[in-house]
Amino acid sequence: MTIKDYDSWDKSRLIAEIEKLSNRKKYGLVWEEKSDAVVDQCKTELPVLEEISDRLLETDSSLPTNFIIEGDNYHALSVLNYTHAGQVDVIYIDPPYNTGNNSWRYNNNYINTDDPYRHSKWISMMEQRLRLSKTLLKDDGVIIVTIDDYELYNLGLLMDQIFGEERRMGVVAVEINPRGRTTNRHFATSHEYILFYGRSDKAEIFDLELTDEQTANFRFEDAESLYRLLPFRRSGGLSTPADRPNSEFFIGYNPRLKKIVSIGGARTTEAKDAYKTNEVYFVTEGSIKKATYSSYTKQNQDVVEIYPVDSKGKRRVWRWSDRKKILLHATQGDFVVKDVKDVYSIYLKDRLKTGRKPKTVWIDSKFDASTHGTNLLKRIFKGEKVFDYPKSLHAVIHTLLVSKARKKESLIVDFFAGSGTTGHAVMELNKADGGQRRFILCTNNENDIAEEVTYPRIKNVVEGYGDSEGIPANLRYFKTTFVKKSDVSDDTRRELISRSTEMLCVKESTFKKAFDNKKFKIYHNDSQATGVLFDLDALEEFKERLAQVGLRSNVYVFSLTSDAFLEDFSDLDVAYKIQPIPEGILEVYRKIFS
Repeated sequence: MTIKDYDSWDKSRLIAEIEKLSNRKKYGLVWEEKSDAVVDQCKTELPVLEEISDRLLETDSSLPTNFIIEGDNYHALSVLNYTHAGQVDVIYIDPPYNTGNNSWRYNNNYINTDDPYRHSKWISMMEQRLRLSKTLLKDDGVIIVTIDDYELYNLGLLMDQIFGEERRMGVVAVEINPRGRTTNRHFATSHEYILFYGRSDKAEIFDLELTDEQTANFRFEDAESLYRLLPFRRSGGLSTPADRPNSEFFIGYNPRLKKIVSIGGARTTEAKDAYKTNEVYFVTEGSIKKATYSSYTKQNQDVVEIYPVDSKGKRRVWRWSDRKKILLHATQGDFVVKDVKDVYSIYLKDRLKTGRKPKTVWIDSKFDASTHGTNLLKRIFKGEKVFDYPKSLHAVIHTLLVSKARKKESLIVDFFAGSGTTGHAVMELNKADGGQRRFILCTNNENDIAEEVTYPRIKNVVEGYGDSEGIPANLRYFKTTFVKKSDVSDDTRRELISRSTEMLCVKESTFKKAFDNKKFKIYHNDSQATGVLFDLDALEEFKERLAQVGLRSNVYVFSLTSDAFLEDFSDLDVAYKIQPIPEGILEVYRKIFS
């Protein structure tokens, strides 16, 4: 750690240091921030996209377009902050675990275990990228991060800091190596973690479909559905009147009618006659009414009062405290009352559901990263080992299914794409349910991973490999490149606009070329067009061509200011929106890079 020489500082510098220290967080993650050359690059160069046309995959025009972006993910995320801000449903990432075994670089140097800034460098790298990724998420979006023990605690605090502790939806432990790592000194580690955070409190986790084994537990059936019986009396934790004082009352059962007919008031003392002054809810003529305990019992002396008392005579409580809710479900036949030697027990019909809330420990052979990660990748690449430690395809699918990626038209981003498992998983989900999910994969090309692993994997999945049939999908491949900032701002603007067409096409998802010349470009899809006007002298021809395309248009007009020349488009014959460029791009970049 660098020791600061305060003796040599002047007064103003010392005051600034004191203010900085006084404003430091009193609780949370604090680290020695390390300079990142990738981030610093954006002070002098602005990232843009350049399409690699010979890697285009198009199999079905009715399907959406997916993207691979080759380049440092900080630069890719900067571009996506312009093209996809607030549009992403799920971010799934598998960042470097910082194990110290030369598995990742920082400023082009491998980070090993004896680096004194090892954790600070990792945290700095993650913090800069996680902040950019947060802006991409929809209000109900979810970010999912896998990690192991090396950085779990740092990552948790960092995620709490960026997304908010109240947005933490859960931490899952998943067994990825049933055999365990025998090289570990103390325990044979067999699991890793998955952290789920929501963009806001609107984010949700989805139920998982029941397995055949779980479905088999629902062995009873009535006219409504299959069901199983659950004791209506609580047991275990939070099951006593001290824990839930409003959930202890009697349930009135008529043995002759074989029906639950009434609910008593809350129990206030040990004596049963405490109910005499309380109201009793009861069912009559198909509706729920209430009366005093004494008036009700005089007319219903054949009703048995069932209390939530366990087999040892200990006072317990019912699962529900809402008396009207209980009676309503009783009238619908959702309870079963059993009588064993005049001892009555109440059971709730737990009906077969389409799914069940996921648990926080996942153990299944399909999550084995060796069988369904490493060996699967070898099959895709005809026996060649091309990547270390890929995720199990099924583990990623399972993870996506509990998130908003369950929805068939969701957008999933992975900015640590590695071998491309996330893209493969999205394609498998679409194949299974006919979905229109899209993915954006971002990865650098260190050791040629983007060109020789990520892209070929997706290509092989699309075209088929081994005995696996291909999965139709469309893919476009881009690289991040840069516009060098000029001392003359107008020159920077001109250069940026001349090289921003691919970014605009990605933003609008319009790739079919209608017109393309030095003065303007028009691209479209089946429902909308994107027009880019570089030269105002070509305005009239530009408007005519847009009218010929005949689609709702997003128009981008080159301007050295923020003027969009709205009046000049008042006679355009199609519905349109106009934005000045590159001001819109620059505005995003100023916010990010300041």
